[in-house]
Amino acid sequence: MSISVSAFYPDAHLKESAFANALTRVAMALAKENSNISQRSAPQIEVVFMLSGKFDSPGFEGMRIRRYDSKEATLVVESAVPEKAVNATNAQAYVIAAILDAVENAGEFLKEIEMSFNEEAHMQMVQELYPEATTS
Repeated sequence: MSISVSAFYPDAHLKESAFANALTRVAMALAKENSNISQRSAPQIEVVFMLSGKFDSPGFEGMRIRRYDSKEATLVVESAVPEKAVNATNAQAYVIAAILDAVENAGEFLKEIEMSFNEEAHMQMVQELYPEATTS
């Protein structure tokens, strides 16, 4: 699959948050998109959501590119989740917005290394998962 999501939960109670539930729904929706050509083509974009806990935090704000594996054609993008998003009523909209940002960042990075990536198709696929989450 071309876009996948995961999270680092430093405290067990975070796995029961509105954010965790929203991320699970989005991950399931992405998995169902396996017939979409964008989900079957390289590179693989892994979006890892980093939450803060009692004794651990991401150590950065916003988003960063963690690594690129050229052999596996995999780009890992990390997104620091603000505390206010953990139990927000609009957690799903936050997840979608962060994935869209990750796709945009991936597009810029992959362009720099001259790797083919259809950013527009990936953005459209993510937006179509939950259209209500992407309307302003």
